[in-house]
Amino acid sequence: MEYYELIKTVELNVEIDAQIKRFRVELLQSNISAGKYRAKLMEITDYNLYPSIINTGSKGEDLQHCHSADRIWRELPAIDDELYMGFISESENSVLNKAISALLNYYESA
Repeated sequence: MEYYELIKTVELNVEIDAQIKRFRVELLQSNISAGKYRAKLMEITDYNLYPSIINTGSKGEDLQHCHSADRIWRELPAIDDELYMGFISESENSVLNKAISALLNYYESA
């Protein structure tokens, strides 16, 4: 049975459209083939726990005490099928470079 073991986690701060975005790349290696890798691509995002209607008073005022958000890592599996499903590569650095390029291309084209 094939499984993938986490071998490296890298976090990146990238400037996109004058905003700093944080990304995480997790490199995983196959237990069967030493040259087979996967990469999980994630971005950090804030998730508002309460809808805007709850954060707004009857007169339209902002109810500061109702604000609540969680910061979560959201996986981005659709960016690159090969990274997501696994592929043969010469080194973990080439997989990391492919993952970073895929992230940058995804946000440049959006």
